[in-house]
Amino acid sequence: MTITSWFRRKKVVLRGNVCTIRLQVLSSDAEGAGQVTDLLPSDLLGTIEPALSKSIPDSLGPDFRISDIAFHKSGAEILVKIWTDCTEIDTYEQFSTGIGLLVSHLQSLLAWLLGSYAGPIVILGQWSPEPPLIHLRLQTQEPRNEFLKQLQQPLSLLVLGTVLGSLLVPYLNDVSNRRKVRHEERIKMALSIVEQNQETDQRLFNLMEYLVLFRKDHNDPLETRADLKLQQIAAKKAFNEMYLSFNGQAWWWYWSIRSKSSLSALATKEESQKIGQFAQEYGAALSECTDPIAKVWDRLLKHPYKPRDPENDRLITQAREALKKARTRRDQAAIQMAQLLTDE
Repeated sequence: MTITSWFRRKKVVLRGNVCTIRLQVLSSDAEGAGQVTDLLPSDLLGTIEPALSKSIPDSLGPDFRISDIAFHKSGAEILVKIWTDCTEIDTYEQFSTGIGLLVSHLQSLLAWLLGSYAGPIVILGQWSPEPPLIHLRLQTQEPRNEFLKQLQQPLSLLVLGTVLGSLLVPYLNDVSNRRKVRHEERIKMALSIVEQNQETDQRLFNLMEYLVLFRKDHNDPLETRADLKLQQIAAKKAFNEMYLSFNGQAWWWYWSIRSKSSLSALATKEESQKIGQFAQEYGAALSECTDPIAKVWDRLLKHPYKPRDPENDRLITQAREALKKARTRRDQAAIQMAQLLTDE
């Protein structure tokens, strides 16, 4: 066995159920999580499974899918088992990082699906490995064990001790430290992408819900025009402050990711170009989110408000549908940026 073969990373194969993801819905109003789920329309759970099923191959690759999904209303929990027929994996650490990003994405997705029905909620998420993934972790330790066996030979100890002590050990330590630091910084940046995308989701949701609440609170035809005008002025001021805060976060973070990854050499030239493409796709999808909100804002807060006009509700419905479609595009672009940084 040569020295290079001791350090060569071998791919291992995953088959079967690789992990279980647990998602739990909690009320941020300090009410029980089970009560939140009981308040949902009975047909809502039917829309969650297709959304989760689509996210698995989008995040992990086409070889992965949901093998089983269970809803527990009493505990407001969703258990998802992930299956693969046959997938080659480099390391347990790399794959587990991808699973962690997937869990964060599913938390964001579930919060979006349930937010408009259940009110203020928090989604908790965690995952646990199944036997095939546990076996993978053990397999990744085999090259190290093989290396230790070779060192048991006296001649190997004599020769390698001299070579490694004077040349290879300092070099390998330096290379290992550089790779470790670079990998950790790329992981931090990938997690930042997921967190920033979640914050953008929450801010968009708050903007839309503010307009919806204004519509619900001012649906009385007996309310005088003078009172409506005063309420519009106050609501417009509050909404504009929310929108300025949204602008300061939503439109800049993804371009900042591209600049940092390129200037700090965390990404290669080719990776920086791909991140730039994903950033353009994200920005286009973000515009598709703000345009329908702006139309509702014009109708309810900018122009004289007419409580009984059916056009109000029609615009709100259209805006929610447009936000849902555009959000899928934004999530996909964010996931691709994050995966690009976790794959090495």
